[in-house]
Amino acid sequence: MKYSLLFTFLIIGLFSFRPLTTKPKTTFDSYFRNSTYSFIDREKFNKWNYENKDTAVFTFSLVKGDCCGGVPNAAIMKAKILNDTIFYNDGRMPIDNCDRTIGTCGALIDFVINKKKYPHYKKLKWKVVSQNK
Repeated sequence: MKYSLLFTFLIIGLFSFRPLTTKPKTTFDSYFRNSTYSFIDREKFNKWNYENKDTAVFTFSLVKGDCCGGVPNAAIMKAKILNDTIFYNDGRMPIDNCDRTIGTCGALIDFVINKKKYPHYKKLKWKVVSQNK
């Protein structure tokens, strides 16, 4: 009984041990995401908004298109920042064999940038480099 109690405390102690050092937070340059704003937040569109002290967010205006890949998809959008320009693809991936006459879809896309890595982010220019067609 005495050894089983000691063994129990030893096991609990091993599983509850946390190292004293913490891993540094991962940093990022930039990425696209589905917007956290809604369609009625028009004052946030096409300008830089601030999420926290290290992050700025540019929300593109509402993009409308057919529901067959005619609107941007944040999951496939990529960007590269060179000098003073953001080169990006538009994130549209047309779907073949889809009836484009039915319905209209819309998308709000955010571009999130690290303000510490790009302190002059407000002066960056936008350039579409490829369209996924």
